[in-house]
Amino acid sequence: MAAAEALPSLPGGKVHFKASTEWQEVFSHHVLPNGLEVRFDLSAGRNFARLPAGVKVLGHDFSDQAAVQKLLCEAATWGQQDRLEKTLTSCFFRPEDLGQPLAEAASRGHLEVCKALLAARADPLTKGPKGVTPLHRTAMEGHEEVAALLLQRCKDLGHEALTVQDDLGRTCLDAAEEQDLHAMARRLRKSFA
Repeated sequence: MAAAEALPSLPGGKVHFKASTEWQEVFSHHVLPNGLEVRFDLSAGRNFARLPAGVKVLGHDFSDQAAVQKLLCEAATWGQQDRLEKTLTSCFFRPEDLGQPLAEAASRGHLEVCKALLAARADPLTKGPKGVTPLHRTAMEGHEEVAALLLQRCKDLGHEALTVQDDLGRTCLDAAEEQDLHAMARRLRKSFA
């Protein structure tokens, strides 16, 4: 089996293109490894690439981790599910890199974006600044449907999410109650305790 060249380090803002055997759109922030088939759609102004049969890309050093996380956070912040999913498909990432984008989407109540990030294995209990998790952020903003989604994921994974505390010793429901969201906190406690 032939191999495309290993992926080199990149300048800021650029990310390695994660090729597959399916045609994928190539965006301006992508850098393609050698050995790919490329197709240009001049009428639509779009470019596509894929791995030819028998070729695979070797190695990845995650030197573009900050740029990928920035792309994911931007899409998550603005609720751009399609853009987020294209980034997840076409870029290399680790599940632990998805905590911040999940926190951004959760705090803004972007349910479908949260679902896409959870499908990519984002952890609702990833600690951010001051120990605040995506679950804390959505609960304190009053996004009950998103909070229920994140709590259900935690339950499915066997995590005791309602006992996880931030650096101030607050659980997600404590944070909600601080924002005078007592009714929501009671409903979530009843459903997930």
